[in-house]
Order: sequence, then C-alpha cells, then structure tokens
Amino acid sequence: MEEESFTVSQFATYTGVSVRTLHYYEEKGLMQPNRNQTTGHRTYKKDDAIRLHQIMTMKFLGFQLGEIKKYIQSDQLDLRFKDTLRMQEAKLKEDKERIEMALETIERTVHLIDQEQEIDSQLLFSLLSNMQSEKRQMEIAKPIMKEEVWSRLFDSSVTEKMRWEQFMLQFLKEVKRVAGMPVDDPEVTTLLKQLLNYLVELLGLDSLEDLEHIFQIDIYQQENEEQINQFLKEMEKLTYIPLTKQEEAWLEAAFGHFYESAKKENEQ
Repeated sequence: MEEESFTVSQFATYTGVSVRTLHYYEEKGLMQPNRNQTTGHRTYKKDDAIRLHQIMTMKFLGFQLGEIKKYIQSDQLDLRFKDTLRMQEAKLKEDKERIEMALETIERTVHLIDQEQEIDSQLLFSLLSNMQSEKRQMEIAKPIMKEEVWSRLFDSSVTEKMRWEQFMLQFLKEVKRVAGMPVDDPEVTTLLKQLLNYLVELLGLDSLEDLEHIFQIDIYQQENEEQINQFLKEMEKLTYIPLTKQEEAWLEAAFGHFYESAKKENEQ
C-alpha cells in the first residue's frame, strides 16, 4: 500500500505548523521533503511528521537550530547527549530564575509608582538596581551576618519588600530635603530615628542597641576590622544610593552626631 503523502499546505494543517516555518526548516537543512522534479512541489510523508516532532521537542527544550540539526541527524544518542541535556537544564533554570526576578521587580516597581504617582527617576532606578543585585547581596551577607538577620532582609515576602522600598523612597526624599540643616536639628533626629526604628522592626530586634549585634563577629575587635570593611565595600558596589557627595557627607555627619548623642544619654 502506498504511503500517504501531503502537500505542504496539507502537511501544515496536519501538523499545526505554518507553511512558512516548514520552508524555513527546509532552508536550514532540518526538513527534507521530496520534490517533484517537474513542478518543484514538495511532498511530505508521515515520517516527516516524526522528524518535525523531534525538532519541535528540542526547540521546546531551548536548543538552537544548529544543535537540533546535529542531533536529529544521528540515529543513536549517547551519553554526550545526556550531558548536553544537563547543560540545557542548568541554562533553563538560570533563565527561569532571571525571569522570575524580573517579574517580581516589575511588580514591586509598579507598586511604588502606584503609591507615589510621581517618582524622581534617580531614586526609582537606584531601587531597581538594588532589586537586581539582591541575590549577590545575600551571598555576601551570609558569611558575616547572623542567619536570622540576613534571612529577614532577603527572604522576606514581596509585600514586606514593597513596604521597605516605599519607606526608603520616602526616607531618601526627606534626606534630600533636610540635607544641610544642622545635624542636631530635631527634624533631622526624628528622621534618623524613624529609619533605625524601622530597621529594628524589619530585622525582628528588641532595641536600637541590638543593631550592633547583627553580625556573627564582634565588629569592635581589631582583627575583624578588615573583614567588616571588605563586607561594606562589596555591599557599596551593589547598592546605589542617589545622593550627592555633599548629601552623603552631611548624612554621615548626622548619623555620627546621632550615635554620639545616644551614647551620652546611655552613660547618664
């Protein structure tokens, strides 16, 4: 019995693949339909559907057409193909993680825009930059911070991250507004207290004093100074704060005054 054959349009209908795609696969050497020597018309058999199924399966797994051509031309697949599948698996997992992070970043950014209506572009992109580097930040924090601290910072829910980002947006806006005021001004003190109290709540601490003990090592011991400084430098590379040098210097002086005042109060 003669094997059933299809014209290109019939084969496209039979397989659910467009005529244009079938022509493209033929052009790339992936499909080889029979050709009528007189008319030049293509004729497909059911075996071609098996070949097309192999192509579509490997495309689904993320393989490029050049790789697909190499493998579908082999009658037998050995352990090298297994290794190739494992490599493809790792790549797809990496792509999945990146896509999931991008979707979460979009969700968090849309939330900020909804809440604020209008946001300074530098402030917004600084938060976006921080979102993108969260995984690396966590890797750096794990060896030096206590587990209960870094887990609350980086393993928190999307809702909690949104809340933190909105708070930081408001804090940075206020810093830009009050920068240059005397560091002992009550408004400045209140602003810094709000930040530190929020950090205490976020990290599940009991008091401001506990902020000094979020590390696994004693930050006041000289032998740990280099490790702490290296940690701060690495985090600084990953976290962009959109403040001018003058604003940064003022904020550092304001925190210095705040801590000195708090220390004197505790000693009294």
